[in-house]
Amino acid sequence: MAATKWVVRVVLDKEQSDKWGDLIGHLDFMLYVVLHRDDSTGICFDILPPANADSQKWSAEMAEYLGRHGVNAVYAPAYPKGEAYNHE
Repeated sequence: MAATKWVVRVVLDKEQSDKWGDLIGHLDFMLYVVLHRDDSTGICFDILPPANADSQKWSAEMAEYLGRHGVNAVYAPAYPKGEAYNHE
């Protein structure tokens, strides 16, 4: 069984997504984030850890850091490869 990969899952509301949406789109293009939802209510995306990092430790530390700066972020298991996020 493969080890669980961890990510930082971020949800931005409409106001935040209006401010940061373009940057998130560029990061998605560069494969630093995985965009799950971008609609009229906000954005949900995962920030991927560096390749050689302990993904759980890195994600927990980054989620805590972002949370201290007012970002709705948690560390969470990554979705299995090929499995899409279903926010319906």
